[in-house]
Amino acid sequence: MSQSEITILREEIAKLREEIAVLRDSANKHFDLFTTHIADQGTDISDLFSYVMPVLHKVYPGFTAGKTQYDQVLKRSQKPDGGDPDKESG
Repeated sequence: MSQSEITILREEIAKLREEIAVLRDSANKHFDLFTTHIADQGTDISDLFSYVMPVLHKVYPGFTAGKTQYDQVLKRSQKPDGGDPDKESG
């Protein structure tokens, strides 16, 4: 390989490294925007939940007790192997 070919290859490598740096910066900016968007969505959902729950408790006064019973039934019905808790294994 001649010296001029090596010089051309080095120049191409330098250009590619510059392009990679630009693309990396762009990707980092897009990732930051995406994570900010996701965090904002979580805040929006949390805010919505804080508005809905008082209304839910006012409209359905027994909601908390009913939800607690529902959660207990779900917890009781779940087995680690996915089987029916009322049936004997074996």
